Amino acid sequence: SYVKKEDYKHARGYKLMKAKNRTTVYVCTNASGTDKVPLAIIGVAKEPRCFKGRRKKLKYYSQKKAWSDRKTFHMWWKDFLCHIRRRTTKKVLLILDNCGPHGDELIDPRGQVTVIFLPPNCTSMFQPMDAGVMAMLKKNYRYILLQKMLETYDERLMLREQAKGMQDGTKGLSEGHPPHLRDVMDILHQVWDEIDPTAVNNCWVKSQLIGGKEKETAAAASASAA
Repeated sequence: SYVKKEDYKHARGYKLMKAKNRTTVYVCTNASGTDKVPLAIIGVAKEPRCFKGRRKKLKYYSQKKAWSDRKTFHMWWKDFLCHIRRRTTKKVLLILDNCGPHGDELIDPRGQVTVIFLPPNCTSMFQPMDAGVMAMLKKNYRYILLQKMLETYDERLMLREQAKGMQDGTKGLSEGHPPHLRDVMDILHQVWDEIDPTAVNNCWVKSQLIGGKEKETAAAASASAA
């Protein structure tokens, strides 16, 4: 909830409201839930220190406000085409909400992927990712995050003391600090892998884009939301 700056000290937990680190996540699946396109996240830093010497489990893009703009989305679009080429040679329909950064210049040079946009102001009703997929992702992410924080809660002071010599930006959950981008990426990767394909398909059915008996024929369709 929004609290005016002059009212900070009168609001419980106001110190937590100063944490403004945010990331944006691109979420995309096919209608049967059998192909969950690897998540991609957007952060502010071009080369986060926490990634140095570590393999990234998800695709990472940088943007000055960690938002999805047209340039960033087009990078995701190119990666999405590569993913589709590796998965299938069949025709694919990519369904997007009517969001400005998505643009209208998404053309597959091979003609394998066709893009259609949902009409304005109907995303909450007909966008499968908004019909429950992203809610599952966020809920499970928070559960794992709190679990990991509780695991190190009693030792957090000792862990922080041991990590005093580490660079800023490299201290995360393992060092008794708030999560950094690598922690976020690792948890998202774990949660996304564990989501049941049946639950994803149910979200597609709920969005009314497919019927309950169309699980097999709709397997090639995809949707994404940022």
